[in-house]
Amino acid sequence: MAKKNRNRSKKARREKAIENRKRARIRNISITAVIILIVAAGLIMSADGDLPEARGGETRQTLAPRLFPGNVARAYAVAREIPEILDKIYCYCKCQENIGHKSLLTCFVDKHGSRCGICMNEALIAFDLYKKGYPTGDIVEKVQATMANRKGGNR
Repeated sequence: MAKKNRNRSKKARREKAIENRKRARIRNISITAVIILIVAAGLIMSADGDLPEARGGETRQTLAPRLFPGNVARAYAVAREIPEILDKIYCYCKCQENIGHKSLLTCFVDKHGSRCGICMNEALIAFDLYKKGYPTGDIVEKVQATMANRKGGNR
C-alpha cells in the first residue's frame, strides 16, 4: 500500500511538473507575442507617411557619365536625363544632413554618387519607374517608400 501511495505521489509530482512547464511555455509565448505586437505597432506608427523630404533646388550640372565605368556611369546618365525628378528625392545615405546636399541630384554633381551604392540604387530605381511611365510624384513616393523599407539610410 505504501508503494502505491509513493507511485501516486511521484505520478502527481510529474503531472504537476508537466502542467507547470505548459503554463511557463504559454506565458513565454504570450510575452513574446505582446513584445512582437508592441514592436510592430511602433514600426507602423513611425511609418505613418513622415518620410524625409529633399530640399531640392540643385542647379549645378551633374558630372559626365563618361568619367565612370559600368553602373556608376549609368547612374550619372540617369541624373543627366531626369534631374527634375532626382531633385525631388531625399537621399537615404543621409548626405542632406551630413554634408549639406539638397537632394539625390546633388549626389551626382560631384563624385559622391560614384562611391555610394545608396545614391546609385535610388537613381536607378527612379529611372526604372520613369521608364514605366509613372508621374514624378509617384516616382518620388515609391523610391522613398522603397528606401525607407530597406533602411537605406546607413551607408
